[in-house]
Amino acid sequence: MLALGVAIAHPAQAFTLVTPPANDAAFENLKLTGAFTEKFVAETRIGDSDAQGSAANRTHEFNLQKVTQSPTGDLFSILSQAQHQWKNGETLDFSLEYTGSLLNYRVNNQLIGSSAVVGGLTDLFLRTRSANRSDILLSNLSLTDTKGTQTLSNLGSSTDTAGASDIDYLHIRGIQGAFTFTGKSTVNWKDMTPRNSALAYQIKLGTSPVEPPPARVPEPGAIAALGAVGSAALLRRKAKKIQAI
Repeated sequence: MLALGVAIAHPAQAFTLVTPPANDAAFENLKLTGAFTEKFVAETRIGDSDAQGSAANRTHEFNLQKVTQSPTGDLFSILSQAQHQWKNGETLDFSLEYTGSLLNYRVNNQLIGSSAVVGGLTDLFLRTRSANRSDILLSNLSLTDTKGTQTLSNLGSSTDTAGASDIDYLHIRGIQGAFTFTGKSTVNWKDMTPRNSALAYQIKLGTSPVEPPPARVPEPGAIAALGAVGSAALLRRKAKKIQAI
């Protein structure tokens, strides 16, 4: 397990880092309980980049997916995908841009896919996974929305044991309007090249219920003033009653 993200706060920003799910089961529970509705997934993975043969017969390394809710569970459909021949230790830039109506996912300055968005996006989950003596590091992470910019520390996963797997999450909530999320991904492996999503990251986007603002507590002076006004009104009522008698 590598370092989890920690925010460098800017006063104007509205979005925040909240406690992330500890594992995939905890993330799925957020969806089951209605705490998060998943809409899109942007993924970069090791795929089978060392495979021989034509590119048409190979598993992809980049994709953009749309998530649709159904009574039997979420349905994932790949909107677009792309190939990449990974090198051990390679670092690639990535960006995820939401314009307010359109989502664009780019890796290494290549547009992987775009999709129209209905209903907005407020939450971002970042998930990393490594398995079988490999590691993935996401660095130079930054998110900018209409309220400001937030820089995050590194997030990543690492395993030194064959057959072992490590999964880590980061959760950003309260994103407002259009935003851009950027960073760099670096992959390493120690033995045979991992396959498919054994070495990968996903950017999961969606919405969460709006939390009501906390009740405003009156200042002590305001409470005293209200008390004085109430006492004066009571005395006036008593005086009128006496005069009536």
